[in-house]
Amino acid sequence: QDGGLWAVADGVGGQAAGEVASGVIANCLGAARLDPAVRDLEAGVRRSLQEAHQEILRRNVESGWKTEMASTVAVLCMEGTRYFCLWAGDSRIYRLRQHELTQLTKDHRLVQDMLDAGLIVESEAVLHPNRNVLTRAIGSDAAFQIDGSAGDLRAGDRFLLATDGVTEVCNDSDIVTVLDNVDLTVSADALVELCLSRGGPDNLTFVLVLV
Repeated sequence: QDGGLWAVADGVGGQAAGEVASGVIANCLGAARLDPAVRDLEAGVRRSLQEAHQEILRRNVESGWKTEMASTVAVLCMEGTRYFCLWAGDSRIYRLRQHELTQLTKDHRLVQDMLDAGLIVESEAVLHPNRNVLTRAIGSDAAFQIDGSAGDLRAGDRFLLATDGVTEVCNDSDIVTVLDNVDLTVSADALVELCLSRGGPDNLTFVLVLV
C-alpha cells in the first residue's frame, strides 16, 4: 500500500461486552479515515480514539459499571514516506525490514512495568501469574492515555498488527519466518496455521501491510 490506516482492537478478556468496546473503536477510526475534513491524520486518529474512549466510558456509566468494557488498540498510519503508530494495551505492531524484526509498540502490562523496573527478568515475565494484567486500555479509566511512535518508510517494509492471541504463541523468530515471504496471503495463512498448531488459546486477529 502507498498510504492509509490499519488497526486491531481486542476486547479486554474477562470483562463483559469486550466485543462492543472494540467495535466502538473500529467505528470511530473508520469515521476518521473517511472524513474529508481530516487534514492531519495523526491528530484525527488521536481524536477518534479519544471519542471512542469517552463513548465506552459513557456506556459503562449508564450500565452502572456492570459491564466495565474496555479494549486494547494498535493503529498504524502511513502518510507519504513516514508512518506512525498509536496504541493502548498489549496489541502490538511489528516491522520487518531486510529480515530484521522490530517491535514498534510497548505493552501496557503489569509485567512490562516490572521488567522496566528490574524486578523480574524476561524468563520470569513469560510465566508470571499476572502476565496478562493490563495497565492501560481504551475505556478502562477516566483518563485517556495513548502512546505513539513514528519513523520513515522504506520499500519492502512489512508491518504486522496483532492481538495477544497471536503474540502469546509466536515468538520473534516465528514472526520473521512467517513474514519473510513475497506473498502476504501466504504469510497470513502460515501465521494462522502456526497459531492453531499451538493450540490457538485466544482469538487470532492480525493485519499484514506491505510497503
